[in-house]
Amino acid sequence: MRECFFKINYWGMAKETVDKMRVLADFGFAGEEPVEVNGGPVVPRDLLVALMSQYVPPITDFLAPPRTKPPAWVKEIVTEVRGRKDGKQVVYRVGTLTCKGALPTGVAPARAAIWLAEGRIPPGVYPPEVVIDPLPFFKELEEREIYTQVGVTEFL
Repeated sequence: MRECFFKINYWGMAKETVDKMRVLADFGFAGEEPVEVNGGPVVPRDLLVALMSQYVPPITDFLAPPRTKPPAWVKEIVTEVRGRKDGKQVVYRVGTLTCKGALPTGVAPARAAIWLAEGRIPPGVYPPEVVIDPLPFFKELEEREIYTQVGVTEFL
């Protein structure tokens, strides 16, 4: 492996929005010490959170049951691997579909922990691709309404 890149969707916000938030934080809007504004104290972070609340859903939205059922997907988590196979460029794309974005975050590691307890994964520290058989693992995720699609693009 020459390069590994991780991109997160920034809690439902566009990367550009997060970049703007960083600029605001750099200017002190994430500060927790009150500043005097028009004769009264204002905590910059409280002001920023209040203004951003219209753009970021409340935590209760993340914890609530899904509003939709498959196949009305709401979230897709994508892993893309690019490289060469037999001298030709190839792209593998694994898409995880769910109605609830946080669901795979908890279910996948929980299932891996159960497999470890059952002896299906050896004790120790290993990358998942070395010790987890993907097909049965994805099948177990499917039983919990987390579906996996795999695509392969080979260049001629």
